[in-house]
Amino acid sequence: MGAVPPLQDGLYLFRETALSRVPMLHRSFLLSLALSILSACPVEPVEQEPSPDGGPTSECGNNILESSEECDDGNRRNLDGCSARCRIELGAVCGDGTVEDDEECDDGNSTNGDGCTSDCTLEGDGNDSFETAESLTINRGLNGVIDPEGDVDYYSFAGEAGVWVTTYTEANPNDQDELIDTVITLYDSEQVQLAENDNLAERNAADSSMIMRLPYTGTYYLKVQDRSTWALNQNPRGGRNFTYRVVVATMNMDATQVNVEMETGNDEASAQDLGWTEGGSGYILGGLSNPQDVDVYAFSVAEPDEGQPVEGHLEVDVRTPGVSGNGATSSVGRIWITNAANTDTIARVRYSRSITGIEPALPPGDYLLWVNHPSRDSAIAVPPGDNDFYVMTLRLRGDNVPEAAEETNDERGTPEPVELADQGGGRRSGFILAQLGDGDVDHFGVTALDSEGTMSVVCRSRLAGSGIRGLKAELWTAGAAERIAQDTEGAEMVYIQNASIEGGAEYIVRLSKSGQEDDVSGVWVRCGIHLRSAN
Repeated sequence: MGAVPPLQDGLYLFRETALSRVPMLHRSFLLSLALSILSACPVEPVEQEPSPDGGPTSECGNNILESSEECDDGNRRNLDGCSARCRIELGAVCGDGTVEDDEECDDGNSTNGDGCTSDCTLEGDGNDSFETAESLTINRGLNGVIDPEGDVDYYSFAGEAGVWVTTYTEANPNDQDELIDTVITLYDSEQVQLAENDNLAERNAADSSMIMRLPYTGTYYLKVQDRSTWALNQNPRGGRNFTYRVVVATMNMDATQVNVEMETGNDEASAQDLGWTEGGSGYILGGLSNPQDVDVYAFSVAEPDEGQPVEGHLEVDVRTPGVSGNGATSSVGRIWITNAANTDTIARVRYSRSITGIEPALPPGDYLLWVNHPSRDSAIAVPPGDNDFYVMTLRLRGDNVPEAAEETNDERGTPEPVELADQGGGRRSGFILAQLGDGDVDHFGVTALDSEGTMSVVCRSRLAGSGIRGLKAELWTAGAAERIAQDTEGAEMVYIQNASIEGGAEYIVRLSKSGQEDDVSGVWVRCGIHLRSAN
């Protein structure tokens, strides 16, 4: 490339003359483009210019404004507001903390490795294949952007066999339609898919998250894309606002809420105590060492403070295994809850596509959580190798409003009233925790407002681990004893959806069952009742 001074002089002339004939909206772009070309050229020594009055020559870069200099910022660099010939630069200035013109980012510095490069482009671009994958260091994140539409970004990292890692994106926690909805896919060194995640398991959000045990020591690849590119029959999306941060980090095994299964035995005597956060949440990272393996965990439900509800609603959710999940080569089998002495099975489920966890209703006391190894599920596509593990998320919290009128609500004429609360958007909701013993039938009363026109009833029992079989929910009018709708729990939960009701009228929700498991004592039913305005 030629010497800088003549080209710089030409640029100066362009700014003084030709620029005046360019429409105002295009000037900044043209000048930024010209300056970008200059920045790619080597900076050669610049001759000192004689001053107009014949006095001493000025010295560009000495931080002293002299003679014909328009500026002097103490250096001889372009693209920092004052050029290498001490001319005022127009357009975007990389490093001033303001995103302008064609800058993709501007974090106020010229440091690489912090998500925004020294030339104000987002890090992570130019990595559109396995061959051009950008190196990612464990426990340090990188920023990227899905731009243009349909862009796919690849990363590589070095992993160690047996290490538990969490892989996630930070981009769109509030699930805004105009921002990215990430999908992350993990591959082995041979570019064979190991795992994948579309949305966070803990909530319906656009960010992605996986927790897994790495199967080998070596190179792994990670792909990040927008859901529109990943899903079928969608138009690819992307743009400068489709930014994200991707992280691969080791799990903190010392954290109270991270419970690592230690393989100390298969019975109640070897149970591991579970740790929780103050809010009652945590993880279990478990291994299934052989087909006879059973893992046992101990926990307690505390007596509540006076006037407070029992925090006995235990939610145990199993992360999806296989290549479309966390990469485990096996799911779990049965999950069950017993008392501390293992003399009473309170709740039990068998893991499947439709049953991914257990949710018992527990009074204060001491309990055991059991997990066993299943036979391989042929319906789950698994990656190569043998990496049988599971990840469970835990939450212990308050439950629905307990049934309070067991002695009287067996009769239709004396239903237990349901308290409904305003949920906004023209909806009121109430929640019930009923106990259906042998031969028991429960009635709950609901009064509609004049403006309300539909009612929905949603209930779960067996699908949450209760011993109840054949749970039936029926919606009746209170006066005429007319049944409006009904549903029975089978492979799906009870769902009476948007049954038409008359505003201001009274209604009854009737709960009954057809049977009870002989070896499961739990008889709880959770229901939500939702009324909506007619309009």
